[in-house]
Amino acid sequence: MEMISKNLLKDNKGYLTLIDFFSLYYSRVNTKFTKQLKVEDVETGSLFNILRSYFKVIRDFDNPVLCFDYRTGVKEYNPRLQTYEKYKYLRRQKRSEEYKKAYDWLKIFLSIVPYVGLYYDGYEGDDIIFSVVIDYQLNVNNIKNKFPYGVIILTVDSDLWYLKKFKNVYVIDLKGYEFIDLARIKKKYDILNPEGIMWLKLFHGDTSDNIPSAVIGNKSLFSKKIKSLIDNNQLPNFIDVIKDCQSNNYYDCIKVITLSEIESILKEYNLLDYINFEQLKINYELILFRYININDVKLTYRSGNEKRYVEVCNEYKFRQVPDFKQYKDLVDVKLSKIINKLGLKFKIGDKNDGLRLF
Repeated sequence: MEMISKNLLKDNKGYLTLIDFFSLYYSRVNTKFTKQLKVEDVETGSLFNILRSYFKVIRDFDNPVLCFDYRTGVKEYNPRLQTYEKYKYLRRQKRSEEYKKAYDWLKIFLSIVPYVGLYYDGYEGDDIIFSVVIDYQLNVNNIKNKFPYGVIILTVDSDLWYLKKFKNVYVIDLKGYEFIDLARIKKKYDILNPEGIMWLKLFHGDTSDNIPSAVIGNKSLFSKKIKSLIDNNQLPNFIDVIKDCQSNNYYDCIKVITLSEIESILKEYNLLDYINFEQLKINYELILFRYININDVKLTYRSGNEKRYVEVCNEYKFRQVPDFKQYKDLVDVKLSKIINKLGLKFKIGDKNDGLRLF
């Protein structure tokens, strides 16, 4: 596993840094780091954990942007959410206490710190991250001129490792603060091609998101055959970017593999009998990233709340409290720059929008 390059941390002003917001909670919680926190109660140390992770990111990376899951009763016009409720949300309901705890800490966090965030109603943070990466490949609104070195993604979600397939995209695991390289992908998925991550999740599902496997029969044999096809580059790209696309509609510049194409591939390699195609259709909806045009995504931002910060620190009896003014000045300077770079093209949401996340 490749540790973060000192040169990258020293001079990364040409990068756009996208932070998977929910990962801030899971980046340090349930690790030995939690037990080392000098707070009265390890449980309330979760909030301090989130603050520490955020300060570290702000210190080390320029142009930091939080990417939010955001939904406010939109399922009547977003069929994907209806499918989600039967799978991903159902699992989260079963773990409601854990998730509620996470939401509580994250909401307190957002009421304290200055931040810039991106969201789109009815979509998840990884959809936002995916969309910005696609826009970067297409150089929408000359985004490459603003961030010439590339895009850095900070996350604990292995789904986003897939984006390492794109040029000038760097994925960093917030848990270990390490680059995701091919060795890490090989260790987790037993493949060498990031493209294969989407294929494996499509067929085998994702237990962490309550997505069932679509494979029937001998799963081990099927998995072995699919991994062989992946590593020999015999499967087409799950999502392609058409670099020479002349259309003004950016959706026309993205080629996504269709279910009929997947069916043809399975037939070609005599694998169709291993698949429950009805479940495959559902997995296709759940696994596939959704693209949102960069001009439709909303930008939200908030200045730090010093009074609330002091109240929270007193309430949870933090012994090691970063100086508010010191970190606020650091964050405000960086965030004002990112607003200037992004704000002209993004729709500006209401400042409170970022708090209505769940």
